[in-house]
Amino acid sequence: MIKTIIFDLDGTLIESLSSIVYSMNFLLKKEGFPIYSTDEYKMFIGDGVTRLVELSFPELNSDKLRYYIKEYINIYINSWREKTIPFEGICQMLKKFQKNGINMFILSNKRDDITKLQVGELFSDINFLDVRGAVAGIPKKPEPDVAIQMLNKNSFSPDETIFIGDSGVDMQTAVNGGMIPGGVLWGFRGREELSKSGAEYLFETPSEIIRAVLEKNG
Repeated sequence: MIKTIIFDLDGTLIESLSSIVYSMNFLLKKEGFPIYSTDEYKMFIGDGVTRLVELSFPELNSDKLRYYIKEYINIYINSWREKTIPFEGICQMLKKFQKNGINMFILSNKRDDITKLQVGELFSDINFLDVRGAVAGIPKKPEPDVAIQMLNKNSFSPDETIFIGDSGVDMQTAVNGGMIPGGVLWGFRGREELSKSGAEYLFETPSEIIRAVLEKNG
């Protein structure tokens, strides 16, 4: 029985790639560097903003890294609302789970303050039990520490929890924490990466997630 779902955010619940591409390419052009394609950025995303900047800029020292992170965040915060939306069917899915008493969390490798801001604005009518992003000094996905802390705080069991995301990092988080790995095929990565990283389920639409969870509980 699945009683609990932990969702990734970017590429799973929200289409944020366009905003990320716009923000980083804006910064790259401003600094005189070549820009990247959308498909190239799909391979840069998933391990947090520091890794995104490291992959986007060549030959970074620590001062430049901090500077580019700050500049990117400023651009992103001021532009994300123009391009970031929930994927089709996501809001209906979340409302269905809420109606059926499924416990829901969000765990992202995006900065914690931005994660909470976006969830609060885009899913204001959904009662997530906890929403967490990346915090300095706390292990990020694929380490399962934060996911397990959220479950333990609410006395929920990992083996009754499905972790749903769009990347190998998300599937590894589920495997590392004894949760059920569920991969979505509309996100940043693809079927091969998800399968190799341990996905037990591969979903092509949010409706398939609804069926898998509610039928397993049926």
